[in-house]
Amino acid sequence: QVYVTKVNKNGTPSTIKEYDNIYNNFMVADYNAIAAIDNDDGSCYYHTHDNFFVYGTKMGLKNDFGGHDNHHYNNIYGYLGSHCFGVVGQ
Repeated sequence: QVYVTKVNKNGTPSTIKEYDNIYNNFMVADYNAIAAIDNDDGSCYYHTHDNFFVYGTKMGLKNDFGGHDNHHYNNIYGYLGSHCFGVVGQ
């Protein structure tokens, strides 16, 4: 669904939303979760920072299937299955 917002820097109408922040969390990926955090299926405009992610059967971060503009920084990924992140080119 398309929506129009004026949250950009100059206040003009736009379909691009403001960044969401995911921060200061302790997240446990259990029950055979693939990733500690999953940015895919078109998720966009996230700043994910200053978190502690633990477990994940394959990776700490997944970003694919149309996800974009997702920035991860200053996070700690502990006890990952095989690799820290997985990004698939579209």
